[in-house]
Amino acid sequence: MFGCNTVDTVEDIVPEPIAEEPASVEQPVMDTSIEDTGPETAEIIEETKIEIPIQEPPVKIPQKKITFDIASDEGIDQAETLVVQYAMKNLSLSGLDDGLWNLYDFGHISIMSLSDIIAQAYAEKLVSDADILYLIPGRYSRYDMSYSELKQLIYLPYVNGTYTKTTLRHLIIDGYKEANLTKVITRKLVIDGSSDKYYDPDTMGYVVVDAYDKGMISRDDLHWFTTSAFKTGSLTKEVMHFLLIQYGYRNGLIKMPELKEILTRANADGEVGREQIKWMITAGYAERDFNETEITYKDVLP
Repeated sequence: MFGCNTVDTVEDIVPEPIAEEPASVEQPVMDTSIEDTGPETAEIIEETKIEIPIQEPPVKIPQKKITFDIASDEGIDQAETLVVQYAMKNLSLSGLDDGLWNLYDFGHISIMSLSDIIAQAYAEKLVSDADILYLIPGRYSRYDMSYSELKQLIYLPYVNGTYTKTTLRHLIIDGYKEANLTKVITRKLVIDGSSDKYYDPDTMGYVVVDAYDKGMISRDDLHWFTTSAFKTGSLTKEVMHFLLIQYGYRNGLIKMPELKEILTRANADGEVGREQIKWMITAGYAERDFNETEITYKDVLP
């Protein structure tokens, strides 16, 4: 309807001049209505159509191009556009957040696609460290996202190699300290990462124990993620031994006075029984994590 103009009335057609009649002869009145023009006039109308080209506005090409290693469809294209618009500062962070989740909530993209989109945008530096805290753990804290969705958004890009273990720790630990993830949910993420085989014990040590060494979490937090988790049955004694002694003490991330305090408190609080603590110390001797001049049973058990 916007592509052409047509002649709508016969007034636009100039008729051939009529020969003059004597003044005494009454001139016939010409009927110029469209119904009486006949086929000849209709042909003229058709021939006088004028095509007017539609003027398209100039397209602004973004300076940054985002690429996704995922199948392309309309939902993905819309999500890509949102990310690029945010990178070009044409969209707020909250607008990006709502836009991406609207696409997911209405079934235009899957949770796997959503995790890929955010991860690729982060890898290409279109969103920052603070942005992904807002988009993932922050979104969980603000709105009704399921724990399963949260876990997939964090761990799938790590398994796929897009997120590093530093990114993983950022989302979990900084998500806890800065994006209002609860202690319960944060510990569940840490434990599930290991039990669901998203990462190995070494990465788990990096997420928790290295975070403790760097002051990202407190001594109480370290108890919560290790000895307290053992009490609930979430953590095995083997993993607890690895985190506190092999990864923590042997790497210098937990000093011997700290280790003694952790084990003493764990026993006193009923988190770890005497037999389990004896087992951990004995295993430490056997694997040469330490010797009897550094720690004995009596140092931690009354």
